[in-house]
Amino acid sequence: MLPKTLELLAAGQTITINDAETINRELGLPPGVHTCSSLVMAPMVLDNKLVGALFAGRKQPNAFLSDEASFVRGVAEHLTLAWRHAKLYESLEMAYRDLQQTQAAMMQQERLRALGQMASGIAHDINNALSPVSLYASVMLRDPTLPEKHRRAAEVILKAVESASETLRRLKSFYRTAPATSNLEPLDLANLVTQVVELTKPKWSALPQQQGVVIDVVTEVEPNLPPFPAVENELRDALTNLILNAVDALP
Repeated sequence: MLPKTLELLAAGQTITINDAETINRELGLPPGVHTCSSLVMAPMVLDNKLVGALFAGRKQPNAFLSDEASFVRGVAEHLTLAWRHAKLYESLEMAYRDLQQTQAAMMQQERLRALGQMASGIAHDINNALSPVSLYASVMLRDPTLPEKHRRAAEVILKAVESASETLRRLKSFYRTAPATSNLEPLDLANLVTQVVELTKPKWSALPQQQGVVIDVVTEVEPNLPPFPAVENELRDALTNLILNAVDALP
């Protein structure tokens, strides 16, 4: 289509052509391709922008009366209005989906907040129950006459209570966002593995022996392994679960 024709359509003008040669030229077609001798082009303008045009053609020359050209223009205006409504509906539908997603996210956040409050209350009660255990284990360790076997047992109990307290602390704040590196500390992996093996000993040694089953735990840690940054209690929990799950999986 010629630039001049596009300019007229963009300006909102309806164009009527009554010459087959001119029609082919306006549409950018070779001579004789278009068989219409009369053509009406009605613009479709949306938000001051030409988005399309409605064409009506007849083989007879001078075939369109002014009322018919106005009718074609009216149809084009109705099509443009329908297009506008379709785009508006699409925008509203997208906004509604965004609103639903936002509401779902807010509801999820509210659920997490409620769970966090409930977890905080539960953790408080469990901490109260663990306090006497920690206290008596500490008192036992201060006794210089305590046999070495019992001292090691008291140390394991105290370490288990500390680990449980840290787990409860995380439980209280699990719904809050915190930097992943907030509790990273240099960690001695060999020492941690030894602690976990001792901590889980009742599960993999004492209880199975009561049923006539013997389980050995063999650890291999690279010697002279340098400390590395980690969250001690989380890694201890992971290793503990690894051993407990392995014992449960044994026949």
